[in-house]
Amino acid sequence: MVAFRRQYHDTAEVERAWAELQMLEMKGKEIDNYIAKFENLLELAGRQQTNEGSIDYFKQGLNSGLQMDLLKC
Repeated sequence: MVAFRRQYHDTAEVERAWAELQMLEMKGKEIDNYIAKFENLLELAGRQQTNEGSIDYFKQGLNSGLQMDLLKC
């Protein structure tokens, strides 16, 4: 099974994860779901939280109320 996955893995997975990460938006007040989805996509995209731009994408996807709260800090 491992050999099959290695041979036929999704070569576009990283690109799709990166594209989805850039478009990710928090829905309602579900911050825990947003964080989990963001971290999962970040890992699939082969990036880390410390990579340049990662925090910017995270903040960009937050709802406007949380973005305003962050600006006050």
